[in-house]
Amino acid sequence: MVITDHTKVSTLYRLIAVSFGILCVLQVALNIYLRLAGRPCPEGWLSYGSCYYISVSRRNWTDSRDQCLKRGADLIIISNQEEQKFVRALSVQAWIGLSYSKKDWVWKWVDGATLTNGTGYWLKGEPNNLKMKENCGETWVREPSLQTWNDNNCDFELQWICERAP
Repeated sequence: MVITDHTKVSTLYRLIAVSFGILCVLQVALNIYLRLAGRPCPEGWLSYGSCYYISVSRRNWTDSRDQCLKRGADLIIISNQEEQKFVRALSVQAWIGLSYSKKDWVWKWVDGATLTNGTGYWLKGEPNNLKMKENCGETWVREPSLQTWNDNNCDFELQWICERAP
């Protein structure tokens, strides 16, 4: 077989066509990846390291937690100052994932971690367990500071904040 310039050109065109096809497939795969990776949180959730859902409706603490669990999340655990600043900026009165364990006589997060005495972002004079009925934690912006936590009656209906991993 005699290799001519025409055969070389034809082979080159085939190679270019195959390469272009592979590039198109890679571009589609990259677009899908970027669409998924660029939006780690579901629609309607806020992204700030984790994904956060701020409810519009109001429920008691237990029902609020159930609503979070149905969404693949749990009530928010505020684990550092940056997250507290984020929550404060939301300017909502809402349930957080903190409740008082009457069995252990300590405040606990929904993941079972104990809140160390003297830590947290409690409003001045809180927690005070008013009328021995305030066993659930809320965030409530009443002062221009990071101190927004309050203990409240778990049966009160408030908005709530869910948190989940991206």
